[in-house]
Amino acid sequence: MGDRLLDRLADIRRTFPLAVDLGGHTGQLATLLAGRGGIDQFISCDLSPKMAALAPRPSIACDEELLPFADASLDLVLSSFSLHWVNDLPGALVQVRRALKPDGLFLAAMAGGET
Repeated sequence: MGDRLLDRLADIRRTFPLAVDLGGHTGQLATLLAGRGGIDQFISCDLSPKMAALAPRPSIACDEELLPFADASLDLVLSSFSLHWVNDLPGALVQVRRALKPDGLFLAAMAGGET
């Protein structure tokens, strides 16, 4: 799933100085992104402090429903197969929109519907 998500990111020809992975688990996306250009700083975030501690640095434990990022501060938010576990998905999406810069990009893959 992470590879497919990052394939879509590869189609976008711009840089992302600050990127965040929501529900980063142990840092799978950070590992897949290693060596790819265009992202200056990549932060893995997970609700579980133990999972976040296993991710490559920088990583933080945080709640997707209450993101600890300033308004309009993120260039890219990625989430690979974790947002379907959030209790308040609309609230989490509002948090993503709040934290993204006006021209920021949000890419996510999640289970939904009858999947």
